[in-house]
Amino acid sequence: MQYTTIHRHLITTCLLSGLLASAGIAPERATAAEPLPSVDQILAKYIQASGGKDAILKVNSRVIKGTIDIPAMGLTMPWEQNSKAPNKRLSIMEIPGMEPMLDGFDGVVAWTKSQGLVRVKKDEELARQKRECEFYRDLKFKEVYDQLTVTGKQKLGSQEAYAVEAKPFKGGSDFFYFNTQSGLLVRWDSVFENESGKNDIKVSYDNYKEVDGIKIPHALGMEITAPTGEFKISVKYSEVRHNVAVEDAKFKKPAQ
Repeated sequence: MQYTTIHRHLITTCLLSGLLASAGIAPERATAAEPLPSVDQILAKYIQASGGKDAILKVNSRVIKGTIDIPAMGLTMPWEQNSKAPNKRLSIMEIPGMEPMLDGFDGVVAWTKSQGLVRVKKDEELARQKRECEFYRDLKFKEVYDQLTVTGKQKLGSQEAYAVEAKPFKGGSDFFYFNTQSGLLVRWDSVFENESGKNDIKVSYDNYKEVDGIKIPHALGMEITAPTGEFKISVKYSEVRHNVAVEDAKFKKPAQ
């Protein structure tokens, strides 16, 4: 098929802006007859369900390989993400007929490269990138976000989840949903703005598998509402490796 400018713009806007974000729709609040656990209790259960603090801290880098599928465009693309503590990340997408699309953060500068053009992220978009690239974010929710509040319990398909509103120091709130039984994260909703306008994204997490003692979701589903339209994306991991040697230079902003 022919990849139009709109197709490229959609991919750039919604894939390279985070890959892990979602629409900020506040859940229904629980009634007085339904006592809710505290933020600390929910986060402690989540960390334990994920493998525990010790297992998480044993990992200092992560390389993920998989595919991104956009059914509406008929696109399935190889995808790779390199992450390194404390806060570096690079995502690479191989699009047929185009040069690879890159999205990186070197700990200070957040950037994207598409069709040979490099763009530096600023303001709210930069703040968001910093939050997402915090390697040990699961252990640092109270440092990454200014305020955390348990807002209710919500039905998500066949699952029930506790909703935690996370207000950052800059930008709109994120909503994290943790399964009431397993304690694992099952959805992440947020709203953010970039150069194209307002983007609402809902990300669901599924198919958790244990890798080096840590449970990692190997299937992500995204529902995206962007200025250019609405569509769905699925991400599947085929490989997750930990403590891989990754040079810092890999995350640096490339020259134009």
